Amino acid sequence: MLLLPLLILVLGSLSLLIGLRRASAPVGLFAAGAVALALLVTLGLGFGLPRVAILSNWQVSGLLAQPLALRADAPAWLFSAALLTLALAIFLTGFARPGGRRLPARATLLLLAAAGLMAVQAADLVTLVVAWAALDGLCFLALIAQAQTAEDARRAAITLTFNLAGTLLVVMAATLAVVRGLPPEFSAALPPRALGLLCLAAIFRLGLFPFHIALPDTVGARK
Repeated sequence: MLLLPLLILVLGSLSLLIGLRRASAPVGLFAAGAVALALLVTLGLGFGLPRVAILSNWQVSGLLAQPLALRADAPAWLFSAALLTLALAIFLTGFARPGGRRLPARATLLLLAAAGLMAVQAADLVTLVVAWAALDGLCFLALIAQAQTAEDARRAAITLTFNLAGTLLVVMAATLAVVRGLPPEFSAALPPRALGLLCLAAIFRLGLFPFHIALPDTVGARK
């Protein structure tokens, strides 16, 4: 059940790109519905916390000493619900903004919401790295599939570069923790350098200034 909101967001993004390319398709309504459904499922998961979902039992020494897993306790559940509520608000207010169907933007935003859920629910840094790398690949393919000009392809490449840079910073933070004899988990016991690397990773992936240049300079997207 913990994986269901993530699957809804990812499949919703793929559906936008594959099945809703007709000019008459209700792209905005479909995207908002996918987020609303993910939010409802997440709210339902609040009954019976904490929850754990094992993604892989592959364990080796070092970084993969623990299975890849998602974990939702009360704080993680609250942040997940807040994130999806914000995403839903963005989609709903999008109906009043100009710019047409914005198919790539809406599909990418669904993947970004999924990446945000992974950041909140990942049981450790290694799970976060693996999940982000997979979502980065999907996001890049989504942008390339809808690229109509060389500038669109360039921005897709820049977006992938910034996202991968953020993921690499998380790898470095996990490595620092293991070198210090600590588990690669989200904890205040992480070395200060590791915490700093995690903050930088968030800045890269959120597209904050000056990394907002990957965003399309149309319809106020950068703002």
